[in-house]
Amino acid sequence: MDFRPEKQTAHQLVKAWEAGSLTRNPEYQRGAAWSKSQKQALIDSLFRAYPIPPIFLERKSSAGLFGSAAEKYEIIDGQQRILALAEFCRGEFPLLNPTDEKLRLPHSLRGKETPWGGKTYEELPPELSKFLDEAKSPRNI
Repeated sequence: MDFRPEKQTAHQLVKAWEAGSLTRNPEYQRGAAWSKSQKQALIDSLFRAYPIPPIFLERKSSAGLFGSAAEKYEIIDGQQRILALAEFCRGEFPLLNPTDEKLRLPHSLRGKETPWGGKTYEELPPELSKFLDEAKSPRNI
């Protein structure tokens, strides 16, 4: 297997997932496994510019219609991150709210400004949704 780093935006990954261009291999990929709080923490980490592990995809080509090549990408590593991004962009959960007393966060994080805290994707200010959409892998996704 030959690895070539290619930067994709979060928006591109979500659209590819939604279109069925990204596939999982049930031989080694489990289904959705992250809790809501793990998904929230991933998106929160992206906004805080914390390093996120790269996503690994393998290109799978097959014969397509009229002799053209049909390509899909098998997710080798990063399925839970892609699912979390897609679900957040569909508005399936709000982000962590650091002012929530039940949330176990260090006081240093509670004091930092989090304009995304407690918001769904649709509720984000335009500059934050644009930041998330344009976040690139492997640095940020």
